[in-house]
Amino acid sequence: MERHLKELAKYDEFIHECSLRATLTALAKEPATADVVIARPFLKDDLAHAAALRIVSSKGTALDVNDLIEIARTNYGAERKVALEGVQRLAADRLDTAKTLLALEGWEMHRAALSLVPSLSDQTRSLSYRNFSRTKAQTSGSSRSGSFAPGATTSNWWTSFASTPISERTSTMLLLGLIG
Repeated sequence: MERHLKELAKYDEFIHECSLRATLTALAKEPATADVVIARPFLKDDLAHAAALRIVSSKGTALDVNDLIEIARTNYGAERKVALEGVQRLAADRLDTAKTLLALEGWEMHRAALSLVPSLSDQTRSLSYRNFSRTKAQTSGSSRSGSFAPGATTSNWWTSFASTPISERTSTMLLLGLIG
């Protein structure tokens, strides 16, 4: 009997890890705030990553935002979407988080950034994003025509932007780094 126990002992760590992953998967179905402490270490675990991400994104704190941004930056598809939803939900300094997301590549990142500024209307967000994309393409030497809406020009953008309420213009200009 002792010989069998010694043989099984070499699998203890594996069994323990499998149990933890199964526990995280179960917790992710209806996460609670207390589950975040258990889930955080598994954000970088290949096998438990998805369950841990769902828990942290839904019940984490502002301290988790940088990890979620990194996950969104390095992943695609459902994991990026869940991470960005968590960023939007948990960000305490929304403007700074928006600037961080705008500096990253990917339209999902930019869309999440613009949604962090609640005083911007959807039209202003769209116009701001188009102008930002065009400016970014021009400064990087890229001449992609797809990053700017068909028929839109800088003067059209500015005319529309100038007709928006002052609070929305200020928010957009702060977000794009044009002032302060």
